[in-house]
Amino acid sequence: MREYPNRKFYGENPNREQLNVPIVLAGDKTDARVQPFLGDRYQRFERRLVWWPNQQYMDLTWERIRNILTSPEKRQILWDILYFRKYPRTPDDWYHVHNMYLYIRKDVAQQMWDRVPQRQSRSSCHRIRTPRPL
Repeated sequence: MREYPNRKFYGENPNREQLNVPIVLAGDKTDARVQPFLGDRYQRFERRLVWWPNQQYMDLTWERIRNILTSPEKRQILWDILYFRKYPRTPDDWYHVHNMYLYIRKDVAQQMWDRVPQRQSRSSCHRIRTPRPL
């Protein structure tokens, strides 16, 4: 967002003038403060900002490495992460997560949907082919 030239920062105390914009981003702490100013003019989308996985490797010592490699349970967890990218926690129960909320003014959202090409009808997409003889 640093590169976006039309951004506006509404801070800790937003007001109606600051939030009279096409798109509003809010975090957990500011969401309740912006909602009264947005009313029903905006569509709200909840998203999860997932940070890097657990950073226990930051304080890694040879002692901790030895403990991980000699423990069958910890070694299995390490193997699952490195080989299968299977973490002990699901994305719903992640270590470092922040909920963020994207508000798009309804007239802007309508313009975006108007520009999306219409899908073909089902009958034109799915043609039944007769099998050819081998």
